Parts: sequence; structure tokens; C-alpha cells
Amino acid sequence: MGQEKVEAFSESIGAMNAQMLRLNQEAARFMLNQWWAPWLNLWPSVFASPFQRPSTGVGPKRVGTSLARVVDKGLAPVHRRATGNARRLRRLRAR
Repeated sequence: MGQEKVEAFSESIGAMNAQMLRLNQEAARFMLNQWWAPWLNLWPSVFASPFQRPSTGVGPKRVGTSLARVVDKGLAPVHRRATGNARRLRRLRAR
């Protein structure tokens, strides 16, 4: 039973690392897009209305949901093991 916990938490750490890698890649892509936007979209910005505001795409809400996704990915293996153990123990008690 202790080995199962260690395996579940190692899977959890791996899932959280993978999700953080995806989020870091997304943030890097966003920063590069913002960096190159003035040079790649020169003509649309010349003819754009002064009332149009550029979208930032990143904000407190997006960061909060990103962190929630990391936690969800991290807890999924632990939850899967815990519910599996609960089902197994329930079957043993029913006999």
C-alpha cells in the first residue's frame, strides 16, 4: 500500500511537470507573438481604428485557470488510485 502511494505521487509530479511545460511553452509563444506583432502586422495597425485596443491574452483570470489545470493534472493520478482502492476494498467487504 505504501508503494502505491509513492507511485501515485510520482505520477502526480510527472503530470504536473508536463502541464507546467505546456504552460511555459504557451507563455513563450505568447511573448514571441507580442514581440513580433508590430513588425508582422504593420499595415493592419496603420489602418486600425484608434478605438480598437490590442488584446493581451494573459490576465489574472487566465493565470488562475492555468494553475487550476496544473493542480487538476497533478491530483488526477492520486484520485484515480484512491478511488480504485476504495472500490477494491468495498468489494472485499461485500464478500
